[in-house]
Amino acid sequence: MSSKQFHIVVVDDEQAIEMLFKAFFDAEISSEEMKISYVEVASKCLDILENDDSVGLILSDINMPEMNGFEFLDIMKEKHPHIPVFMISAYGSKDYIDKAMEKGAKGFFVKPFDFDEIKDKIEEIAKV
Repeated sequence: MSSKQFHIVVVDDEQAIEMLFKAFFDAEISSEEMKISYVEVASKCLDILENDDSVGLILSDINMPEMNGFEFLDIMKEKHPHIPVFMISAYGSKDYIDKAMEKGAKGFFVKPFDFDEIKDKIEEIAKV
């Protein structure tokens, strides 16, 4: 990773996701290489983006209260097209993956995650 702290926002209404990310990225968080913010709904992520220009990546669930991940992708494409969004879902159907990619997602991860794969993608983006 780069010398600058890389800020990721995880949008998911499952509380266990936060614990999993904290456990897997403990070293990067402790060394302040990485900052990870967690929100349960997409509208809170949009609030963060209005006040924080340090966000380098968003990982968003698809099935959430208030606004689903596809609606969120539409807003991100319009308001924050420079921030890559990866979708995460327990449903890895071809339809979900195709729809996410058509709407501008940079990738798709199926739960349960392969955190090594997520880390590789984060490192690719953080270097840019």
